[in-house]
Amino acid sequence: MSFYQGMKVLILLSVATSISANSCQLKSANQVLNLVKKNHPKILKNQKKLEMSRADIEGADVFKNPELELEGVSNLKESSSYEGAIRLTQTFELGGKRMARVDKARREYQLTQSLGSLESENIVIETVKSLYRLRHMNELIPLYLESIDAFQRIHKKLVNRTSLSAEQQVEKETLELAINDYQLKLANIRVDRTYLKNHLSFFAGNNCDVTDSASARELDLRAQSVPTSINQASFSKLQVAKDYLNIQRAKLKVAEGEAYSDLRFGPVFEIDKDDETVKRAGVSLSFDLPLFNRNKAGKARAQAELSAAQIHFKKFEQEAKLDLFSWQTQYQKYIQSLKRMDGKAKLDKKHKKVEALFKRGIISTSLVIESHRQLIEYSSTRNSFELGAVEALWNIYHHNGEVLAKEL
Repeated sequence: MSFYQGMKVLILLSVATSISANSCQLKSANQVLNLVKKNHPKILKNQKKLEMSRADIEGADVFKNPELELEGVSNLKESSSYEGAIRLTQTFELGGKRMARVDKARREYQLTQSLGSLESENIVIETVKSLYRLRHMNELIPLYLESIDAFQRIHKKLVNRTSLSAEQQVEKETLELAINDYQLKLANIRVDRTYLKNHLSFFAGNNCDVTDSASARELDLRAQSVPTSINQASFSKLQVAKDYLNIQRAKLKVAEGEAYSDLRFGPVFEIDKDDETVKRAGVSLSFDLPLFNRNKAGKARAQAELSAAQIHFKKFEQEAKLDLFSWQTQYQKYIQSLKRMDGKAKLDKKHKKVEALFKRGIISTSLVIESHRQLIEYSSTRNSFELGAVEALWNIYHHNGEVLAKEL
């Protein structure tokens, strides 16, 4: 194959790859959310941490290796005469050291698992908020485009006039400022939307295009049955505090075990070169005398850490209840406010009616500018209230351990 033929093949392959990548599209919010749950880099990293923590349990459960000692003593006057000894010693850990070590490793595995669940749930909540932000941006962009178009139409009429009154000159200058301001804000929203969609695509893990239809649907304002109490067994944030408390208990057991000496025991054989037979055999037994060190400092520190963890867990348990109440209050506040606001359909109907009057030219320029400004400001306020309600609702799910099972 010639160089030019090779280049043609590479170009065709790159084009085919590009077409294939562009054809991959995420068209629903739940599709994005489910892929993020599987492929987010932090979630994948936590899975590897869990594997490492599982290996630590296996490492903590092993016995110490036996020790082999060889000894040879030669008679300097009689070079052909020597005595040798073979000692095989096995260390036995007393005081329940190995079991305490295994229990500590298991508790650390559970903590790693809880921390992973907590981070996964936080990632899901942030993804849900991003999918709602995407819809809000998609709603604001047409409003800015429509406002700019309306301002430009009026501005064009003023520019085409041969002479302008002082009031019309002010209108013209004001429209130019409004057009420039809205164009800058529109550009900023588009940049933010591109950034958001690119990151959602990256977190989904397949480099697919996140389409506008993948944004979250409008929040259902009808009465929803939200949890009113904490599910302690499923609330990952509380489980983290509980696992940390259990680790401190396990550390205290390890410190207590360290107060005991290890026992080293095994057979001893002595050999004489003259007949190369075992002349003597016996047993070796050794251990440290616990006269000066019973790990008193280690036990005191472990006990202090356990007491601190117990206080932290109790306070955290109380704080979790307060947080749940705060999220419930925030959710109800935003939901009630949203119910009193005009919905998107009703707002669109009013807007079309006012826009028809604008096109007929019977509304003053200042009122046209103010009306569009109020429409965008109202839409932005409603969006922020909806986002606040969504954040509160999903944090309530979080307290009840339902985040990973919920869909949009």
